[in-house]
Amino acid sequence: METVEQIIMVALKTLKDLIEFYIPVETIKATKADFFSILVSLLSKEGISKDPIADALFNFIANKDHIQEALKWLDTGRIADSTNDSLYEIGFKHKYTIVKVVFKSTEFDYDFKQQLLEKTIGEDKSDIALNTRVTC
Repeated sequence: METVEQIIMVALKTLKDLIEFYIPVETIKATKADFFSILVSLLSKEGISKDPIADALFNFIANKDHIQEALKWLDTGRIADSTNDSLYEIGFKHKYTIVKVVFKSTEFDYDFKQQLLEKTIGEDKSDIALNTRVTC
């Protein structure tokens, strides 16, 4: 039997794929941006499983504003809403995902990306840290 978290995780992964592969290209960014906002607002609700929502949130980053918001979360170690209320404490995998998103973006120069990588990963020699370095 699947848990609620597993069902949410699969549904959000499927949603991401549906958006990327089945809607008109010109609407992908706007649709992802809408779902990014929806997922952030869901994190403010009580009584729901927040882990799969936080894990999927970064797949819906659609623009520079979202990246800037994620960079703030990286600095504070928590996802916060527009009033700066804490919604979710982010872990290493979230932090490393943010770094990967920044590296994929053309909005930031190479030096900024390298500084962010070093600041975030530092001396971490874990598998996830090494994987992030290789990916970036």
